Amino acid sequence: MNRLRSAHDATGRKWLQKKTGTGTDETRLYTGALTWTLDDNDDYILDGASTGDGRLVYDQENQEVYTEYYHKDHLGNVRLAFTDRNEDGKVELLGETSEITQQNDYYPFGLRQEGDGLVFYGEMGTNRYRYNGKEFSRGYWLV
Repeated sequence: MNRLRSAHDATGRKWLQKKTGTGTDETRLYTGALTWTLDDNDDYILDGASTGDGRLVYDQENQEVYTEYYHKDHLGNVRLAFTDRNEDGKVELLGETSEITQQNDYYPFGLRQEGDGLVFYGEMGTNRYRYNGKEFSRGYWLV
C-alpha cells in the first residue's frame, strides 16, 4: 500500500515526510531552509537550501554546491529554473550546453502542461517547489 506521511509542528511547518510503498521509499527532513534526504546507509544527505531567489543545490555526484535561480510569474509560480554551472557570467539558453534546469508551464488552476517547451531540452530538474511555491510530491501527484 502506498503511504505518504508527514510530521508538522503546531505552526504548520513541515519537519519530516516519508513516502513508502512505491518501490523506492523516500524520507525527507526539513530543518529551516535546509532539506535532507535519507540514503540507504541511514545517513541524511543534504539536498539543498532555499533562498529568496532560488536555492543552493548539493550535487552528490560531483561533490559541489551550486546556485539555482528561479524566475517566477506574478502569482509566485516557478516558471523557469536556471544556473550558471560553468561560471562564465552568462546563462546558456539553447542547445546541449543549456543551463536551464527546469521549465514549467501551467493550465489555469495549476495543472502542469507536459512537453519540452521552447527552450528546455533536458531531463526535468530536481526543483520540487513549482505551482504557487508549493512542494510537489512525486509519485502521489500532490501539491
